[in-house]
Amino acid sequence: MSRACAHCLKSEEEEKFKTCGKCKSALYCGRDCQVAAWPTHKGECKRITQIQAEEAARASTSAWADVLSPAERYEWLCDCFRLRYDDIYCLGGARSRTFWTPESVCGELFVFSKLAVKNNVVPDGWCWNGFLAKAVELVKYAFEKSDVRDMYGGETIFNAMTTLRFIGEMVYQSPVVGFNEFSPDEGAVYEALFSSALFEEDEDGDDDDDDEDDPWTTPLDDPRMTPLDRAELKKNKNSEKKEALCGDVGGLRPWLDFQDELRRNPGPNIGD
Repeated sequence: MSRACAHCLKSEEEEKFKTCGKCKSALYCGRDCQVAAWPTHKGECKRITQIQAEEAARASTSAWADVLSPAERYEWLCDCFRLRYDDIYCLGGARSRTFWTPESVCGELFVFSKLAVKNNVVPDGWCWNGFLAKAVELVKYAFEKSDVRDMYGGETIFNAMTTLRFIGEMVYQSPVVGFNEFSPDEGAVYEALFSSALFEEDEDGDDDDDDEDDPWTTPLDDPRMTPLDRAELKKNKNSEKKEALCGDVGGLRPWLDFQDELRRNPGPNIGD
């Protein structure tokens, strides 16, 4: 099937047409038609080039996974996370002493995962259940530079642009140096995590937020509700809030199971 000029609709049978130099999508029989069509094509061209740029960025930041099996991908991204925190510990950052309890480990890995999704580091088809099943095995143990050499034959697996440290920088959008400051995206994830009390346990032993000012519990003022009704509604509303927060990283249940397993079997790198 012959192609046609996007402006005059002339068929590309007699001579080869040229595409728009920016989006490489619109086809023109000559410069006159391209110039005449530009006021109309300008908006479309901008949208197409933006989509192309986003797809290219996504492909480049998740390319580390292309030559790995699913099981190897989970282990490799876990090692990326663990090496990042070994670097933080060695540099003595403000957060270097927080990585010791099941709750703090869950929180840090959760933030890492949310940012990995946001910054397109996680490839398409990622299974969060598989990743967390591998993570619960590995985060119990420290991961140092000597471990990188033993496992991968040096810090680099494929080339200098796909090291564990480089992918960590793609996740957090920052190097480890000067890591005491949060990026806006990172700070927003931490704020949402803390406000939801996702990995905190209440004194009564459950994982529900008992803040009476919680905006999710406005129906609690209804005088017809019994104390039991109020407690149940509050529990359901807070569960919805937590589920929404976990929506792009596999859902709430896998993360709670991950935390429960770390509490039962914390390993040598995690305290009570």
